[in-house]
Order: sequence, then C-alpha cells, then structure tokens
Amino acid sequence: MQREGNLPQLFAEIIRKSCERRNVPLSPSTQAYLVSLLGKYTNIDSLLAEFEQEEPLTFKIHRASSSPEELKNIGEHCLFFVGFFYGFVRKKGEAHVGYYCDIGSTAYTRYSTFRLQKNMGEDWLSFKEIARRFPDVGRVIGDTHLEGLTEEQ
Repeated sequence: MQREGNLPQLFAEIIRKSCERRNVPLSPSTQAYLVSLLGKYTNIDSLLAEFEQEEPLTFKIHRASSSPEELKNIGEHCLFFVGFFYGFVRKKGEAHVGYYCDIGSTAYTRYSTFRLQKNMGEDWLSFKEIARRFPDVGRVIGDTHLEGLTEEQ
C-alpha cells in the first residue's frame, strides 16, 4: 500500500487488522468514525489542546450533560488517551485507566442516547458500540501507535 499522503487509508487498514487480531468486531461505521477520530488528532493543535485541560473530567462530564458535543469531545479525549497514550495513563496507575474508560464510556452512552432521542440518524449505534466496548476499542486505537509506520506489508 502506498502510504504517502493517504493517512485515512492507513488508519483504516490498521484499525481493520487490529479488530481482526484482537477479535473485536466493530461495525464499518464505527471503524470509519475511529479513522476520523485519529485524523482529528493528527493536527498538533488539537492534540495539545487536550493536554492543556485543567478541569477534572468528572466536573466536565457533569457540566456537559446539557451539551451533547461536549459529551462527544469528552468521550473522544478519553478514548484517545486510554488507547494511543495507554502507557502514559497507565503510569499513573491501573485505576487511572479505569477512570478514563468509565468517563469515556459514560460520555459516549449519553451522547448516543441524545442522538437517538433527537432522531439524528443511525450513527448513534456507533457511539453506543464504542461505549459498550470502550476498553476493547481503546486497545484498537492503541494499535495505531506507530505500528503502521514501521510494519512492512
């Protein structure tokens, strides 16, 4: 596969292979969402903004109950950190990993419920799927950590 200039295709391939290897079947729409999420964090400004958060996630999720997009952002933050930066999160203790998984899963559950109640399309199923399988999906995200950049096809 040609890798130059086609990062979404590379992410899609790695996610598909990770799902197969880890026996984590995810719907095509969920896999497409994960590719989009990874693409969001290739922008260094987006990534740095996540590191600069000073407010605890428990406060943010409580406040976000009236802001669906903020719920989605919290879920994405947690998924990316527990997946891509697992080693960093784990250094603070296994409870910290559980904290990110619990907060992220809750955020995605609330966001999917909002989208379902407002009849905003079928993508609520992807968010519900992520919420239900949050630790597994985090491991799939974690597999993108430089794997595709060093693995020979």
